[in-house]
Amino acid sequence: MLKQKKFRVGLALLAVAVLAFGVFTVVSLVSPKPEPTVLLVSRPIDPYKPALPPFEKRITDAAAVQRLYDTSMALPGISPFASYNCGSDNGEVYKLTFLNGTTIIKTMELQVSGCEWLLIDTDNLFHPQDVRQPLLGKTDFFALFSRTTGIAV
Repeated sequence: MLKQKKFRVGLALLAVAVLAFGVFTVVSLVSPKPEPTVLLVSRPIDPYKPALPPFEKRITDAAAVQRLYDTSMALPGISPFASYNCGSDNGEVYKLTFLNGTTIIKTMELQVSGCEWLLIDTDNLFHPQDVRQPLLGKTDFFALFSRTTGIAV
C-alpha cells in the first residue's frame, strides 16, 4: 500500500513537471522574439589606420534595420576548417549593434576590407557565435549595408 502511494505521488510529480515544461515551451514558441528597430554603427580608432577617423551613426528606419539584420543572419556560415587568402590589409572594421529600443538584440563586427568577415555576437570577444564571409557571391549584402548606413564600401 505504501509503495502504491509513493508511486502515485511520484507519477503526480512527473505529470506536473511535464506539464510545466510543456507550458514554458509553448510560451517561448508563441512569444515573439524582439526585432531590431535601431542600428548603431561605429568604427573605433584603428592604430594601424590613423588616417581613418572614428565614426558613429544611429539608424532609426526600423524597416531598413530589420532588412539588414535579416540579410546578415541569412548569409552562409564559414567552415572552421576552410582556408582563405586575404590581402595584407588589416581591414576596416565597423561595429554593428542591433537594438530594439535600448535592448541589444545582436552585435556584429563587419570587416569591409582585407578579409571581409562578418562576426556575429561579438560580445564574446574570443569566440564569436558565428563567422560569415559576405563577399563570397554576396555583394548584395554590402550594397544593402551602404544603402542603409550611408557608408560607401
